[in-house]
Order: sequence, then structure tokens, then C-alpha cells
Amino acid sequence: MAASTTLSLPDSELQSVLEFWFGPDLASGSNMFPNVWFVGSPELDQEIQARFESLLRRAAGTDTTTATATESFVLQWRQVGAQGRLGLCLLFDQFARNIYRGSSAMYAFDRLAQREALELLEQRLDRTLPAPQRLFVYFALAHAEELSLVERAQALFAELANDATLEAHVRSASARFVEYVEIQARTLRKFGRLPYRNSVLERVNTIDEDDYVALRRYGFIAAVQEKPSHGTRRRPLRPNATNPNNNVVAVRKSKHQWTVEHLDAGNAEQQG
Repeated sequence: MAASTTLSLPDSELQSVLEFWFGPDLASGSNMFPNVWFVGSPELDQEIQARFESLLRRAAGTDTTTATATESFVLQWRQVGAQGRLGLCLLFDQFARNIYRGSSAMYAFDRLAQREALELLEQRLDRTLPAPQRLFVYFALAHAEELSLVERAQALFAELANDATLEAHVRSASARFVEYVEIQARTLRKFGRLPYRNSVLERVNTIDEDDYVALRRYGFIAAVQEKPSHGTRRRPLRPNATNPNNNVVAVRKSKHQWTVEHLDAGNAEQQG
């Protein structure tokens, strides 16, 4: 087993954000923490709020309804490089959802996260990050209500899923994210927005959107509408009937939409 490599960053607050999400071995290309990333609990939400809400407010300004980046703070982290922009993506996209779960403020920072992700991609700095960290650059785009950004995230997840140089569990997780993002893309094509956000954003459902939300077809609908009860934990993404073996997927873009093709992943590990 390779020795742990601790990546020292010049900003201690940035280091605390990245280590909370990825562990102390920031240089690792395989560390994944689904029990933190994909399982919500009131305890985790409260811990993130206690540790990072003030940092998020400093980064974005104090008004959570119209978040606008506080440039001096943002520039300080950007100067660190890819890890700094990744830290901003985590604050604006992931931590905001934990801290403000069930309220409109959880989406107030999305544009800021998308800006950081797009600038990382434009400079190809995402390629300098280990694959598990790249996932959370791409999630900032996957969470958008803009179809072009969601489709771009889908292609980026698919690229990781099909990268034979990555460890099997990283590829398998990336493949499941392609499927998750396909749900987002189909929903945006149908409605032009994500109806399960309407309640917390105080948007009025159409009749079709009422039917869609009533089906509660996908677990993340409940996750964004409700705070979990104490003692409960959200289940991470798991195999489903269309892809029971978590096979790696490829994404192909036709004239009108993405299609998802399941490929034989051989001995790819299944992560539950």
C-alpha cells in the first residue's frame, strides 16, 4: 500500500474544507467517502453548518437570497490554483445544500459554483485534480437548471467512467452519476426546470409537474424537499434494474439528446 501523501495548502481554511470532504490524503486518486458525500443526516448537516456556514457567508456575502461572490475572498482561493476553485465549488454547491437543506437558500449559491467549475474547465485545471475531486467540479454543473450545463456534466462523468486508468470503484461511481444526470437532463427537456425544487423555491407547479412530483420516482426528490429525521440516513446511489451490475456507461449525443449505453465492466467493484 502506498504511503499517505498529505498535500499542504497555503490557506488553512481551504485545507479544512478539502480535508473534511476528501480526508487528509488530498493527493490520493482513489479516496472516496460516500458516507459523507451521498448520505444526508441531520447530524452531518449540523456539523457542516457549525464548521463552515460562516466561511460560506464570507465567500458569498451574507444575503443568502441573492448570493454574490465577495471577490477578495474568492480571488485569494483562486490564487491557490485548482484546489482553491474546487474548495469554492464545495462551499457553494455541496455545503450550501447541507447547511440550508429544505430552504431556497440551498440553491442561492449555484451560479457561483457553476462559475468556478466553468473557469476550471476552460483552463483545463480539472485535469490536475485526482478523479474523486473532479467529480465535485462536475456536480456543480450537474445541479444546474440549464440543460447545456447538465449535458456537459454528463459527458464529463462518462469520461471518468470510461477511463481505464482509474480504479474500478471510481469508474463505477462515475457511471452511476451519468445515470443520475440523465434523469436531470430528461426532466429539464420535459419541463424546462426541475419541478422537485418548486416547493422550496415557491414556484407554482403545472399540472404535469404536480403529477411528476407526486410520483416521487427518484430518491433525491425527497432529499431536497425535506430535512431527514434524526437517526435516519439517506441511502447512497445504488444499482437499479436498468444497470444491476453498475456497469460502466458511455454517453453518446444524438441530434436531439444524450443516450446512455451500458457496457460490460467486467470485474468492476460494486459500491453500495
